[in-house]
Amino acid sequence: MYYALFVELDVFFDVSVYYPQTSQATPSYPLPPPTTLVGSLAYPLNREKGVLEVVTTPEEQMCSSAVKLLDDVHYATSGSLGYVTYKSLERIHQHLYMRKEHWKHIDLAWSVAPRGGSTFLDDKLYVLYITKNPELASYAWGITRIGRKESHVIVRDVNLFRLEDLATEKLEESTYFYVPATIIHSCTNYIEVNMPTLSRENYCAGVTPRTEKFYVPMFHDSMKCELDKDKGIFIRIKDMYVPIPKEFISSLK
Repeated sequence: MYYALFVELDVFFDVSVYYPQTSQATPSYPLPPPTTLVGSLAYPLNREKGVLEVVTTPEEQMCSSAVKLLDDVHYATSGSLGYVTYKSLERIHQHLYMRKEHWKHIDLAWSVAPRGGSTFLDDKLYVLYITKNPELASYAWGITRIGRKESHVIVRDVNLFRLEDLATEKLEESTYFYVPATIIHSCTNYIEVNMPTLSRENYCAGVTPRTEKFYVPMFHDSMKCELDKDKGIFIRIKDMYVPIPKEFISSLK
């Protein structure tokens, strides 16, 4: 049985999630991608269990400990009632990233770097996880950041539902949540963004990221989408419609 774990967050600072394998000057994703959402949930879980942030696979590959959560989280998406993306210059202390022999050079201590980020309407961000493990709901209360360590959040509410209880018969509806392009027939008021998928490769060092095309609502409004009836379904959570892959609703297969 699949569950919908729905988390409501207050975001008091911007959220920055950079494109993989790019410089600090890269734009930030408009909404946190699935890999980042799983990482945010993995942090309180692994802290409770005493798991290190970096683990080594049997193949001696260095990976984020968030990779362990992929056995429990099968889908993740986020949405907001509106967002604004921006870029700014940030003063950074760079001695920490230099070899020790350079620390004596005070003129090298500080620099500036471009930073991208998103701010959200009413400082609200909504996150949906699809899981078979209902115990994750208790750990969701421990989410403290999304993306960068400076992107602090506070959990306002956590709800756990049987996923099948949320299913609707709608094929066309407006949504504030991004969705994989593979389950869409058509959409309006959207942008296309390639995001990293929930694959083990995306949590390990030295691996080319695996990405997928998603449709993301534009800025301050929802997008209206018609789903591929064989691949997608709308669920309704707290008067919000969220499109998800149909494979998770077993009674409709």
